[in-house]
Formats: sequence, structure tokens, C-alpha cells
Amino acid sequence: MATFTIVLNDPPYESARTVTALRLIDAALRHGHDVNVFAYEGAVALPFAKQAPHANAVHGRDVAAEDHPNPKDWIAALLAQAESLDGRSFQGVFLERGKTSGDADTLVFKDGRFRSTACDKYGYSDAAYKTTPAGDALKFEAETQSAKYGKLVWNGFIRGNKLDATVMMVQSGKAPIENWVVAAEKK
Repeated sequence: MATFTIVLNDPPYESARTVTALRLIDAALRHGHDVNVFAYEGAVALPFAKQAPHANAVHGRDVAAEDHPNPKDWIAALLAQAESLDGRSFQGVFLERGKTSGDADTLVFKDGRFRSTACDKYGYSDAAYKTTPAGDALKFEAETQSAKYGKLVWNGFIRGNKLDATVMMVQSGKAPIENWVVAAEKK
């Protein structure tokens, strides 16, 4: 993966350069690259919440005829995409806290769902996952279920291509068991 740095200067609706830059950012994110964006001058207004589609009197077009993308919506979608883990997988080990060895595991993030291959043999399902930025990391949370073994509550952090997670096994009538997962991104 590469890191791209893009500088934006033009305000909303002013230039095709902004649309081109947003398309490049979108393509880079979809291919798993990191993107740094710096907004200067009029570009600081690109994410403003009160933007609304408008007519173009200079060219004699009403709102429907103008039909231009709204930069604030595009930027909101790009930010959400940047926080997604979809398409990424991590290989490592799943082990009980205090143990020195465990099961080989691949953690897969796909289509808004999370799955641990080490947990497949115990009947754990895949589950929706949620991400939130946390300083230099991306935090993820998920809760997988097994009819026989209860639920696993996943809380993890991804920094670059490294994943660290705490996994609490919760079973009815039993004390929770803390597990750890340490993994690196699968290339």
C-alpha cells in the first residue's frame, strides 16, 4: 500500500479539479491506500453541513438541470470509507489470556461483516462490525454468537497493518474468559 497526499484549494462548486481530486481519493481508498488530504483557502468549505444543491443562473440551469454532486455528501462518504475495514484480513493467533500458544486465526472484514476462522469450528457466526477512529489507530467492535459456546465480544485496534484485540467469551452461568488476538495484515 502507498500513501497519497492531496492538497485541495478550490471552494465547493468552483472547479472540476475538486471533483477530480475527490475521485482520486475515492479510488485510492478503494484500493487500500492511505490518503492524507490538506484543505486550504476555499477548500475548507467543502465539508460544510449547510451546502445545498443550487441553480446556475450564469448558464441558465435550474437545480434539476444543474444536477451536480454535493461536496459535503461526497466527503462524508469518503470519511466513512476510510474508516471501513472491508476487504482487509489479518493472520495471527487466538489465545487465552496467560497462555503462550493458541489457534492460528485469520480475521476477515468483508461487506460490513467480521469473521474469525479460528472460531468457525466452534460454530461462531460472522457479525456486523463497527469502527471508530482512536488516535493513530482504528478501533473495531463486533459480537459473534455460537449456539453451544455463547458469545464472543471483540474489541480491537488496528495500527497500520497490525491488529491487537481482546475477546471476551461470555457463557450463561460461567465467568467470562478473556482471550487475545495478535495478527498482521495478510498480503
